[in-house]
Amino acid sequence: MFSPIMSDGPFSPGEQAQLAERIRAGEPAAEDELVRRFHPRILAALIGQTRDREASRDLAQDVLIITLRAVRSGKVNDPEKLGMFILGIVRILAKNHIRRRIDRQSREDELPAELIDRLAGPLGQARLEEAERERNVRAALDALPAADRDIVLLTLDGRKPREIAAALQIAPDVVRQRKFRAIQKIATSLGTLSQTGSSGHFMSGVKPE
Repeated sequence: MFSPIMSDGPFSPGEQAQLAERIRAGEPAAEDELVRRFHPRILAALIGQTRDREASRDLAQDVLIITLRAVRSGKVNDPEKLGMFILGIVRILAKNHIRRRIDRQSREDELPAELIDRLAGPLGQARLEEAERERNVRAALDALPAADRDIVLLTLDGRKPREIAAALQIAPDVVRQRKFRAIQKIATSLGTLSQTGSSGHFMSGVKPE
């Protein structure tokens, strides 16, 4: 759950309003502070909603750009609820991304019969197997509790336990413990605990700490 509590700790309504006022006054340091405070949680929320780490990086930048433009122009009606305003933008962009992805997948499902026959060849078979692996991985992630899923996704994004702890407002040791359990659950689901299979590449960059 995305909240006005950011990476630097509790951020009161009064402090959010003051930050918005400083940005409206044209203070560059205030814009830097907004990015520092909100970006980790924006990224975590987007990854959790879209399940797409690469797209979430771009979407996070879009959220920050839209937010800064709105604050500069005075379009944030309740500056003391700046975090909730950003949450609304996150939800809209995430839903739009998911909708576009679904539309794209629907079009891909309508391949001509002759193209499907060609895909049944060696190269096509590899692509089909990769798609199956992706579906299995997504199913394993969806089976995790939301907080554990966010930890795994942020880990795959290259974040260290301390960075994840700051973004999610929990202790680093808790991050390590939950990440270890989550990796075990995913590995069990994918059948990679005792052998390396076709889905093993998903876990290759994630090491229990």
